Amino acid sequence: MHRDSGRIPATSAAALLIDTVRELASVSTLPAITDVVKRTARRLVHADGAAFVLRDNEQCYYVGEEAMSPLWKGRRFPLTACISGWSMLYRQQVIIPDIYEDPRIPHEVYRPTFVKSLVMTPIRTLQPWAAIGVYWSERYDLEPEEAGWLQALADSTAVAMENVRARDQLRSSHNGTTRQQTSVELVRMCAWTKRISLDGEWVTIEAFLERRFGLEVTHTVSEEALASLMDGLPAGRRAGRRRRRSTTDGRTRSRGRRRGRSPSGFRSRTPSRSR
Repeated sequence: MHRDSGRIPATSAAALLIDTVRELASVSTLPAITDVVKRTARRLVHADGAAFVLRDNEQCYYVGEEAMSPLWKGRRFPLTACISGWSMLYRQQVIIPDIYEDPRIPHEVYRPTFVKSLVMTPIRTLQPWAAIGVYWSERYDLEPEEAGWLQALADSTAVAMENVRARDQLRSSHNGTTRQQTSVELVRMCAWTKRISLDGEWVTIEAFLERRFGLEVTHTVSEEALASLMDGLPAGRRAGRRRRRSTTDGRTRSRGRRRGRSPSGFRSRTPSRSR
């Protein structure tokens, strides 16, 4: 028995596909994509049922369906033991007008259902990660343009799934960055020795910076420390220090030599000649 009634015109199919593309562009989750796709697939070819099948490693997972009676929602089958897996493995659309004439169909799985005819279309052509199945309760000879409509739906679905996947990765990356920025590492420092606890021992700040962050530490005197030291000197010595700092190094050294002093300011001693 051939079922030709109910085929929709090409203009109606084109309008339906355009609306579907717009709807897929607005969804942000896989369940929402599944709902849109199975509904559109059934309407495009006036089918009695449609299913959305995900590849889950080496299995086919029937995640959603819309049909006149239950099919296989929630069940998993080996990729090599069902037609959806064959479609994804061989990256081909499969058109089967009579399932009982095709040896690739596991007949024992289909007998409890209404399915007599089907089309399975992989989503993505390079490495399919899902497939769209449509089913009829009697023989249905798919027209070439109808096969093209289902392929266009699969291609649009692939884009929508890629967008959702990219958004999820971006959200996950952003959350990870936020956690890194907001996390605070507690560093234990001894209030008396100023040493830091690191891997079960108390180490100097220099050792901590080198071992934890690979930083090499050098020492100098800050302006604040120098000012504090100057404040602790007697007034006369502070003035002398300021005058000496204001002269150039060359003049300081020459004055020191004339007075018999070393550049450091201490009187040099000339060893006496032996008589």
